[in-house]
Amino acid sequence: MNESEAIDRLQSAGLFARPRDWSLGHSIFVGRGAFERNGISGYQHARYIYQAEDVWHVIDCVNADDIFPTLDAAVEHAAAALMREKLD
Repeated sequence: MNESEAIDRLQSAGLFARPRDWSLGHSIFVGRGAFERNGISGYQHARYIYQAEDVWHVIDCVNADDIFPTLDAAVEHAAAALMREKLD
């Protein structure tokens, strides 16, 4: 699976997904539960998928930093974790 296929897979699960370059370096942002309040847009729940050395990380920017051997496994984990999250 490449980045484009990963984003397609996440979007087909009903999630927002796009590539992002920031402090983690190149990553895939995945969000669920879009909102806008007072002109600020965001997502109730989010994960970032990024590669470091030979493994893939899925982080929630709060508590978890899960590590996977392949992008496929990271994508499946991120999608499943976000689908379990309750929305307001």
